[in-house]
Amino acid sequence: MLPCSADCLGRCVPLILSMSEQARTFFILIGAGIAAGFVYDIIRILRRIARHGLILIQIEDLLYWIILSVFIMLILLWDNNGVLRFFSIIAPVIGMILYFCLISDFIIRPAEVIISIIRKLFAMILHIICLPLRLIKDIILFPVKNCLLKINKIAKNLLKKTLKCEKIYIRFSAFKLRDKGHSRSDRLEKQSKKEGKE
Repeated sequence: MLPCSADCLGRCVPLILSMSEQARTFFILIGAGIAAGFVYDIIRILRRIARHGLILIQIEDLLYWIILSVFIMLILLWDNNGVLRFFSIIAPVIGMILYFCLISDFIIRPAEVIISIIRKLFAMILHIICLPLRLIKDIILFPVKNCLLKINKIAKNLLKKTLKCEKIYIRFSAFKLRDKGHSRSDRLEKQSKKEGKE
C-alpha cells in the first residue's frame, strides 16, 4: 500500500501518484492551458472591439495571469492535492502553445470578420435612425438659417452705408476746416492791413 495522508474529508490520499494519475493530471493541465489560451483570445477580441490604452492592457494582462495562476493551483489542489511537479508547470504552457499554434487563427479571424460586419450593421442602423432626425432638424432650422442669413446681409449693407456716410462726413469736415482756416487767415491779413493803413 502507498503512503497516504488525510485530506479535509478524512479520506486517505496517496502521497505518491501513480503514472496513470500523473498522466491524467498532465492532460487536465494541458486542457487548462488550452482554455487559458481561449480566454486570452476573448480578451484580444474585446480589445479589437474597443481600443484599450497601454496601461489598461498591462492591467488586464496582470489580472489575467494572476487569475490563471490561481486557476492552475486550484486544479492541482483538486486533482493531486497540490503536489507541484515539473509537468504541472510545463503542461499549461504546452496547452497554450498548442492552442495558439493550431486553434487560435480559427477563432480570431472569424471573430474579426464578425466584428467588422457588426460594426457596419451598427453604423447602417445608426444612419437609418439618425436620417429622420437630420431631416427634422433641417426642416426646423431652414427658416431660422434663412432669417439669420438675411439679417446678416442687411447688417452688412447697413455697415457699408454707414462707412460710406462716415467717409463722406470726414471729407466734408476736412473741407470745412480748410475753408475756415483760409477765411480766418484772410480776415487776419485784412485786419493787419487796416491797422497798417491807420
